[in-house]
Amino acid sequence: MGTRELLLLILVFILVAIATTMAILIVQETHIESAKDSVRSQLLSFSAEAQAWAMRPAFVGGGNQSFDQFSWNVIRADSIQPDIEFQYEVRESGKALVMYGFHSLIDDTLSVEIRLPDGVTMQ
Repeated sequence: MGTRELLLLILVFILVAIATTMAILIVQETHIESAKDSVRSQLLSFSAEAQAWAMRPAFVGGGNQSFDQFSWNVIRADSIQPDIEFQYEVRESGKALVMYGFHSLIDDTLSVEIRLPDGVTMQ
């Protein structure tokens, strides 16, 4: 094998290694974004259910315009799932609820805030 063929072979190996490394990084980034989207989707679903619960009168099992009696049970939500944990905090004397989502792959904490009667704000 000549020098030219050997250099070409080494160049091909280097290009394949770079392409493989880039593909692995792209797949990892896509997986992280997918995890964020999953947490966001569940937070928005939980927040819609929580807001609907809070707006219902107490005599039909609602919160009567307040989040004071809120718990995961009233919206039948599972706050601990594989790799994901959800928490909530009632603020402003029951007029606001903040839900947090933690995923094992994500360094950030995703949150959604519900204010009565304003609505939902995602952060």
